[in-house]
Amino acid sequence: MSKFWERLRAFHGRGKLEGEYVSVANLSWRKFCRNRLAVFSLIVLVLIAVISFLAPLITPYSYSEIDLTLARQPPSPEHILGTDEYGRDMLTRLIYGGRVSMTMALAAMLLQLVIGVVLGCLAGYFGSWVDAFIMRLTDVFMCFPFYIMAVCLAAIVEPGLKNLVLIIGFLSWTGICRIVRAEILSLKENDYILAARSLGIRPGAIIRRHILPNILSPILVAATLSIAGGIMSEASMSFLNLGVRTPESSWGNMLSAAQSMQALVSEWWRWVPPGLMIVIVVLSINYVGEGLRNALDPRISN
Repeated sequence: MSKFWERLRAFHGRGKLEGEYVSVANLSWRKFCRNRLAVFSLIVLVLIAVISFLAPLITPYSYSEIDLTLARQPPSPEHILGTDEYGRDMLTRLIYGGRVSMTMALAAMLLQLVIGVVLGCLAGYFGSWVDAFIMRLTDVFMCFPFYIMAVCLAAIVEPGLKNLVLIIGFLSWTGICRIVRAEILSLKENDYILAARSLGIRPGAIIRRHILPNILSPILVAATLSIAGGIMSEASMSFLNLGVRTPESSWGNMLSAAQSMQALVSEWWRWVPPGLMIVIVVLSINYVGEGLRNALDPRISN
């Protein structure tokens, strides 16, 4: 029994078993677990994700089935969050909307992560004209406001989930690219990188084996925070009818459908729940990202 309490004490960072090796990942996880707000936010995100992706098992209604006889009904035991102007169950659309919004944000994050990491690695490692070209390209993308460019591209291509992922991903990679470039510039003159070069190891192998593992922490934090930005971008674009189109449900087009004065004044159940979910998810992701930043920073001990 005493061994159990020693291990529990060691897990929470108050001690370490004699002769036990504690990895960097283990220490970072312990630091993250001591941040109660970040842990609570992570639990909230996991619960929302599980509920959203198990939507067919949770709600008996369809997110797209229309029944005009049930239009604009307030919350009731049959429809916990009421119905919209087409008689569709709002709770069902809210749950399915979470699945669409979160999936879109994750896909957009992966796309901007690939573009940003690849270009940042090329600019930081090779320098010279490669760095100059990529940084000028980054400056061009950052000169134009995101939403103006996104609205223009969405007006040119057909609105939809796939096109929205491509638009957000191709316009939002600049931050990750600059972070990766800055980290590589601070690492590439280290002795172990110079030794790898002197052994004739190819640049791709050096970046993959020796550089990327050492800059994984800022990349992970930036990727986490970009998910929150993706959810906000999807909500904004769908609110303007340039993102996810009905009958597909997302939190953004639910807000767009409730922008009439009648809905704003007397049908609160049509716009309060999706707006509240956006706020909760974005805040939770930001708190998790802040917790990761503190946990992965070796200069912060608590």
